[in-house]
Amino acid sequence: MGISREDAREIVSEISKLLGAKMNIMDSNGIIIASSDKSRIGSFHKAAYEIIKNNLSEYEITEEDHVEGALPGNNLPIYNDDKIIGVVGITGDSAEINKYNSIVQKMTEILVQGKIREANNQKKQSIVNNFLFDWVFNEDESENHRLISKGLELGIDITLQRRILIFAVADNSQEIEKQIVTFIKLKHKENLVFKSSDYLIALVLEEYEEELKLKCDELLAKVNAKNAVVHIAGSSYYEANVPIRKLYLQALKAYEVAKNSKESNVVFYSHLSIELVLNNLGYDVKSEIVKKVFSSLDRKSMKEYLPILKSFYKSNGSLKATSKDLNIHVNTIQYHLNKMKQKTGYDARNYNDSILIQIAIRFLEETKEK
Repeated sequence: MGISREDAREIVSEISKLLGAKMNIMDSNGIIIASSDKSRIGSFHKAAYEIIKNNLSEYEITEEDHVEGALPGNNLPIYNDDKIIGVVGITGDSAEINKYNSIVQKMTEILVQGKIREANNQKKQSIVNNFLFDWVFNEDESENHRLISKGLELGIDITLQRRILIFAVADNSQEIEKQIVTFIKLKHKENLVFKSSDYLIALVLEEYEEELKLKCDELLAKVNAKNAVVHIAGSSYYEANVPIRKLYLQALKAYEVAKNSKESNVVFYSHLSIELVLNNLGYDVKSEIVKKVFSSLDRKSMKEYLPILKSFYKSNGSLKATSKDLNIHVNTIQYHLNKMKQKTGYDARNYNDSILIQIAIRFLEETKEK
């Protein structure tokens, strides 16, 4: 792998500022790809070409020498894995720049090798991300054998038991997402994570759901300190006969509940009961339930009853707690609940009626948006 022009420009800029030396970096074809003198970029450097072609340890140029594209100074090879991948040139009088030669060469090699490692890691991570995407979203179960083999090539055992977690970060904050990725990977070396559309998808090795939830709460405590809004949703536990895509869909359903929940930002599929049923109802059904309960009430009545109903159910049906919450006398609350029963036929204090009323309140906001 060679030196990219962008990396070469960054390296020249950093070393030039640090040492005050004028320098160039040439690629494996002897072309100047970065220079303290930008007018030289893109020109051929004969001395660099000779170093690469003949495997030279250096090529010094004096004032008397006339070498195509080169100025007085010294040129040294840049090695990676014992192979010359480019040349660094230091411009100036030999007596003056000799003190820089080995320093510039070594610093350039260290920086170039670091850039190459970073690029290789990014390339490998991209391959891994594409594989994880293919695995999680693949609907063809006959592909399982291919995926197992491909995973092993990448050092990933997809037969291990995992859960899927979805992490949705408000505003797609990269800083918070990096913190989440680090958190996941530090918990277990076999944990996997990749970015898909608007959220992170993690495949984690955790046997006990409660333990995992505690760890998610631990993570939320850290990111919430930075005023970040994060919702976490988890699937049930992976079994050999359960397609991974099914677990993803479970986590997705849990996420729909988590993002609308006022109680917790962490929701697991196994915790879903009535929430799962309600989320799977269509708009028409939701609208019909709202009409069934509230159609006989005008806007003024709705404005009076809704705050009372919401506080009443939040207080688990306690008139005293509702009275304290709203700063309204208990008799006034009783009066409004009785009036609502007269108009709608539904008694907020009756167990069966209260279930339908609470569902209708929930769907009221959803159907208003349409």
